[in-house]
Amino acid sequence: MKKIILLAILFALFIPVYNTVARADSGYSYEQMYQIKKNYRIKFESAIKSALNNQSLKIQNGIALTGDVSAQGKLVNVKVVQNSDAKRAEDIVLNSLKSLNLMGAISPNEFMPTTFNLFLYPAPKYSNENFTMVFEMSNNLKYSYSTLEWNAYLRGIESAIQSNWNPKNLNNSTLKIVILRFYIKRTGEIDDVIVIKSSEDRAFDNLAVQTIKNSSPLAPLPSYIKGDSKFIDYSLTNREFLTTSGNTKKKKTFLQNFSDLNNDYYLRYQNMNPWM
Repeated sequence: MKKIILLAILFALFIPVYNTVARADSGYSYEQMYQIKKNYRIKFESAIKSALNNQSLKIQNGIALTGDVSAQGKLVNVKVVQNSDAKRAEDIVLNSLKSLNLMGAISPNEFMPTTFNLFLYPAPKYSNENFTMVFEMSNNLKYSYSTLEWNAYLRGIESAIQSNWNPKNLNNSTLKIVILRFYIKRTGEIDDVIVIKSSEDRAFDNLAVQTIKNSSPLAPLPSYIKGDSKFIDYSLTNREFLTTSGNTKKKKTFLQNFSDLNNDYYLRYQNMNPWM
C-alpha cells in the first residue's frame, strides 16, 4: 500500500513537469509556437539593443557574432565571426553582451537555452538609429538539399516579388540598391522584413519593404527545409527604371542579384541557420 501511495505522489509530481516540457512540441499549434518563439526573440533583441545604445555604439560597416543563451539568462561563449568595423566597436559589443543579464527582461520560466547569431549593420543615414540589428535564435539545423532544388524555390520567390516591384514613380535619376532580410514561415507567409543595406533613400527603402510584405504568402517552405522558418536576403534595385540617358542595362535575375549585390551579406552568413 505504501508503494502505491509513493508511486501516486511521484506520478502527480512528474506530470506537471512533463507537460511543461512536452507542450512546447505538442501542446500548441504551429502559429502559437511560432509566436511564442518570436516574442521571446524580440525580448532578447530589445534588451541587447538597449545595452548597446547605452554604450553609444555606432556601426560603420558591420559585425557578426555568435554565442549561447544559458538557462540563467546570460549570453556565453560569445565570439566575433565576422568583423569589418573598428576594434573599439567590436570591444563594446563583446563586453556589452558578456555582461548582459536578461533576468530582468525575461522571466525565468520563459528561457529556452539555445544558440544565437547577432548581426549589426550600418543604419540608414536618414534614420536616427546608430545601427540596424538582426538577432536570430539558432538550433544549428543542417540543411541537406541540392542547389538545384533550392534555386527552383528561389525562382518562385523572385517571380512573386518582382511582379509587385514598381519604383517608376520614385526618383530614378541614380542607381539605387536595397538589401532586405525577411523570414518565410513554413506556411509561406512572410514575416519580419528588415533593411540590412539601405539605398539611403527613405521612400525607396519603404517601397521595397512594402513590396516584400505585399508578396506574402509565398509557396510553403519545401519539406527538405527544417525548422519553423528560413530567412532570405533579397536585393531590389531600380536598374531597369533609370531615367538617365544611355541606360542600356538589362534587368538581372534573382540569382544574379545574389552574386552581384548580396555577395558581401548573403554569402558571408549563408551557413548561419535561423532558429525561427
